[in-house]
Amino acid sequence: MDLAFRVKMKHLVLNKAMLVGIVSLIGSVSAVVLSNGHTTKALNTESKNIEVTQIAVTQVAQEKSYILQGLSLTGLVKAVEHAGGMVSREFPIINAISALLTSDQVSLLASTTGLRVMEDRTVLTESVSKKFIIDTNITTQINANSAHDMGITGHGVTVAVLDSGMLLDGTKGAHLLNNTIGNNRVLAIYDAILGNKTNSLNTDKNGHGTHISGIIASSLEDEFGNYNGIAPNANLISVKAFDNNGVGSYSDTLDGLNWIYKNRRAYNIRVLNLSLGAEVRSNYWNDPINQAVMKLWNAGVVVVTSAGNSGSDYGSITVPGNNPYVITVGAITDSYTPYV
Repeated sequence: MDLAFRVKMKHLVLNKAMLVGIVSLIGSVSAVVLSNGHTTKALNTESKNIEVTQIAVTQVAQEKSYILQGLSLTGLVKAVEHAGGMVSREFPIINAISALLTSDQVSLLASTTGLRVMEDRTVLTESVSKKFIIDTNITTQINANSAHDMGITGHGVTVAVLDSGMLLDGTKGAHLLNNTIGNNRVLAIYDAILGNKTNSLNTDKNGHGTHISGIIASSLEDEFGNYNGIAPNANLISVKAFDNNGVGSYSDTLDGLNWIYKNRRAYNIRVLNLSLGAEVRSNYWNDPINQAVMKLWNAGVVVVTSAGNSGSDYGSITVPGNNPYVITVGAITDSYTPYV
């Protein structure tokens, strides 16, 4: 007989039986069972072996991640569950959720009054295909060393860096882990991809987050006493939202922003750095990342972000750099003459 069934991966149990084949759908939590055409004891259910003569391959609808807004959190969860989808995360900062949905489920939800559905699109650090060299020219170029001479070193201010993580161990990592007098100043490390805090001293497998954090707060000194970082005594919060290739998603970024908002008072987070960008596809106030950024701005957090690396044409400033509530930093060149 023909038998096709859909199994949630987290509920799959093998009881010393032979499963002929499982094909995992990338980006999905579903699987299909395959057969080679021979009679096989494939699955033991309620202690009774099911004889399978042939298992037909059934096409399982591809699920993708989406961001949903427009209802209360409870209403969003109920709507997704009613449509047969699976809720992944909740983002109270902008009253939104992410969910795994098929195209049919998206069509059903899109017809719900007031509910908005957006693809969980890609967000990139400004690091893809680039290499990084950190030197002390940065502080001298902007006269930060003059501020250091006056005792302005970022003491008492906490900067959250949402990026690919930080390298905090070893000789190089020590200049981020510790301030100018050798005290540990990294107050928390959060992994938005995994959704939890961590004690790991090396969450950065890409390098961009460490590069950016070094510019912000490295306590390394050169032979003339110039610090490598702009604020070498600032406290740091590391929020990892990007993978080994510097690639992330809206849901990972929103999870990180939500955690920062929730913990801003506990760690006295006054500044947030977002050296990242996503393609602009709507008015700035409709974009979920921009909404979260504005919520942080309204709560008293200064948000600094990049303009992007996509040129100077109209519309080339990426999200959240297109947000008028933040400080957007553009690129410059010193023509390899840093002191001129």
